[in-house]
Formats: sequence, C-alpha cells, structure tokens
Amino acid sequence: MPTWAFRGILVSGSILLLICVGPARAEETAGSEGRAEDCGLFKSTIDMDSIERGESSLQDPPSDVLGDDEAGRPDERSGEPFVAPIPFRSPTLGWGGALAGGYIFHIDPEDRGSPPSTVALAGFGSENQSFGVVLTGLFHISEDLWRVTAVFNANRINYDFYGIGSEAADRGDKIEIQAETLLGSLEVLRRLPDQVKVFDVPIFLGPSVEVSRTENSVSKGVLPPGVSSSELDETRIGFGIHLQRDSRDESFFPMEGSLSDLGFTFFDSGIGSDFSYRAWDVSYRRYDELWKDGVLASRFFGRFTEGNTPFSDLSQHDLRGYEPGRYQDAMHIAGEIELRQHLYKRLAGTVFSGLGQVASAIDDFSDDRLLWSVGFGLRFRLTEQNRMNYRADAAWGRDGFEFYFSLTEAF
Repeated sequence: MPTWAFRGILVSGSILLLICVGPARAEETAGSEGRAEDCGLFKSTIDMDSIERGESSLQDPPSDVLGDDEAGRPDERSGEPFVAPIPFRSPTLGWGGALAGGYIFHIDPEDRGSPPSTVALAGFGSENQSFGVVLTGLFHISEDLWRVTAVFNANRINYDFYGIGSEAADRGDKIEIQAETLLGSLEVLRRLPDQVKVFDVPIFLGPSVEVSRTENSVSKGVLPPGVSSSELDETRIGFGIHLQRDSRDESFFPMEGSLSDLGFTFFDSGIGSDFSYRAWDVSYRRYDELWKDGVLASRFFGRFTEGNTPFSDLSQHDLRGYEPGRYQDAMHIAGEIELRQHLYKRLAGTVFSGLGQVASAIDDFSDDRLLWSVGFGLRFRLTEQNRMNYRADAAWGRDGFEFYFSLTEAF
C-alpha cells in the first residue's frame, strides 16, 4: 500500500476517516511515519489524501474556539458520539463519499489529566472505484500515563504511479495501479518520569508494530525503470520506536502549544518482511494564537529511508496542491504555515503556503527542485464539545490546481 495511504490511515484519534489518499505518509509517524501519507486513511486525515495523524493533547480542551462562555459549555467529560456522512474530493480518488461514526470520551470520567480518547469506524467509496474500511482507536489511560493507538485497514485503491524521483514526476508519464491492502498497526507510548521533561512538558516513548499485505496490479502501462515486478506483491512487517513531546492545548483544533515526533522503523526479512530497509521520521508542529480566534499553525517534517525500500513506501511529497505520490523518493523534507481565523458562528477560514522536495540522497536536495504550494480554505464546525471541522481547501502547486474536501485539519 502506498505510503501516503498508510499514513493517512493513522489518523490517530481524531477520526480516521480514511478517505483517500494513497500512499500515505503518515507523516512520519514517528512512528509510522506517516506513510500513508496522503490518504487520510492513508496518510492524511481523512483527507482522502491525507488523513493525518493526530495525537491527543495533554491538557483539557480550552475554551470554545467560537467564543462560547465557559459556563455555557456542555460537560466535555461526558462523552460525545458522532456520525457523519462525508462527501470528499482528492486528487487521487476524485469525488467520493464516506460514512464515519465513533465516540469521543474519557475512559475514566474522574480523570482530570487525560485528553479525550476516540474510537471510530469509517468506510468510503470513490468515483475511480476505490473503496475501503478503517477501524481505529486512540486511548489515553491513567491520567495520560499511557497512549495506545490501534488501527486496522482494508482497502482497494486505484492510483497513478509516475516513477521515482522529481525528474520522473516532471515528465508526467504514469501507469495505473490497483492496490489491495490489509494493514494493522499498534503503538503503545508511556509518559516518562517528570525528571526527563523538556521545558516542563512531558515526554512519551514507546514501541510500535506494523503488519501489512499488499497486492499491486498494473491496470495500464508498464513499470518504470528502477521498479521491479517483485515489488508488486509484498508483505511488510516493521517494528519501531517513537518519541513524542506534546504541549498542545487540544488535539482537534490546537490554538497553542506544539507537537514534536521522532520515529524510527525497521523492516527486515528476518522477521518475515519481503523487504529490508529502515525509515526515520521527524516532525514538528507549532500553534500560536496571534489574536482572538486567530491561530498561526506551522509544521516541519522529514522522512528518510535507507535500504531496499519498496516503491509503495517511499517518502512522498504531501503538500496540498499536488497529487499524492507523484513526487516520491528515498527522502522528503517540507515546511508549511497556515493562518486560521474564526469568521462567524461555526464558520472559519484559512490561508496557507508551503515548500518541500524529494531526493534520493541528502546531497541531492537543491533550490531548483523546490515544490511550492499556496491556497485558502473554509471550515465548518461539526461537533459541539470538540472542535472537529469539515474542511474545504483550494490549493495551487507547480503542476496546477487541486481541490480538497474532508474532515479535520490538515495538521
């Protein structure tokens, strides 16, 4: 399964809607790296192209972003179910629809130190005959001493593959691939003792495991140079370690704080994987409230692979404005900023921009290969107790225009 897709999958908690996205990059999951990058379910937050992974915050949710008085807000610890039919559109899948349902809750209502836990189930289908289902759970246990994330995903994704490297992407030659994937992952993080806090913010550390089976078939075209037919049917088994620092005020719509992730995952034939390689993922997200209901969100992320990495798990460019998986190589770095502003009642707006690129080695990164992205979007708040939004984004990149409609923030 394409990296962008898996990452998406790890939507982590918020909702995993999986919608789209193919090769997901998980964004480095510092655990999982975000592969599935682009697929919400795959990679990005139900971004269909991205279903981005979202961890939970270490603090109780702050005051309502729409300006409700604290006294007038519902009890956020009582639990909140959600059911949402979700139309979506992504560069990979085109238009489609998803149905998602779940529950946002606190395992112990008397626990004042944990952010809310989430369980969710979603299914989707798209106009290019892709479909899938994902079940996910993110649990904060014992006053956030433990963070446990579990994901199961089954899907069939039809997408275009352009080859490896920026030059292949620029040529625009592509083949059509159908990927059928079963994937399961589990991550368990434990809060470290107070003595190892960084700037008085707790640190989490723990292992992860990912098992997937993918059967790829070329429906149109021939495999490009550098890609072997042995990569079409693959079993991947990987073990990783994830280090996380989280000072966000909440997970669905942070207004202050930051989230740092550092992850390492290894896949090896000795543990049953068809490919032996290693992947490092690093990401940093920051949120600053500039004025009332105005937030500047920024992120930096990178993914670096070494060894016999299959084409479905290469590092992929995931800025909005580009087709997921078109630009992919052994390494990827990017940065993005987004200004978010509440407009009226449940409505908010955003403007964003970013830069990034892919390369086969550190020395190959260069200014003339930068991929830029700019755009704007609207948000509509879906839930009362938690700031979960529908989002619609229009983005322009070097190759043209893309439109996105999905659930939760891009990061």
